[in-house]
Amino acid sequence: MIQHTVRLFGPLCEKFGANCVDIRLPANSTISDLIELMGLQEYTLKTALNGVMVDQETVLHGESEIALLPPVSGG
Repeated sequence: MIQHTVRLFGPLCEKFGANCVDIRLPANSTISDLIELMGLQEYTLKTALNGVMVDQETVLHGESEIALLPPVSGG
């Protein structure tokens, strides 16, 4: 199992009561696996891995920082 730091924004902070959580996943898991484990499949999310935008099928190698970015709206 590999520990990853997940940065949360907007409504995800409210859902988890924090802006950052640590999640342990098996080696070679994808960001999609992480989203499923966290119960966030219903959200439309952009994802970043170590500061670089990536798709959700990106495989996680070693300890990583993943940002989960929900859509932003304003008025």
